[in-house]
Amino acid sequence: MVIWLGRLTLLMVLATLGKVVFRRLPRSAFQKKGLEIFTKVHPWAGVLALAVGMSHGLLAYGPNFLFTGHVLWLMIFLGTLTGYVLDRKIDGGVLRVHRLSSLGVMVMLLVHIVFRDLI
Repeated sequence: MVIWLGRLTLLMVLATLGKVVFRRLPRSAFQKKGLEIFTKVHPWAGVLALAVGMSHGLLAYGPNFLFTGHVLWLMIFLGTLTGYVLDRKIDGGVLRVHRLSSLGVMVMLLVHIVFRDLI
């Protein structure tokens, strides 16, 4: 169960990346439709990643807990919080923090998955 929650969290994080990926693609009908879909999916996938990631962490918590999971969840929380603030008011500084936290999520996700047996 815990592994499936982790995989679902990974899927949600990748769904939030769809908006960034489609924004960088060359302009076409495919790019426009994909961007439209992922713009709607992006905020909901972020909130779901936060909730499912928390349940994954709470169920996996035991004597061999991973500190990287806590840092990863905090990065997702920071991204969700700044995304909520951005939804209310567009500000360059908040957008920068939102993008940096997204980069932090990607880095910590890789560390959490790759080094889970080493820590």
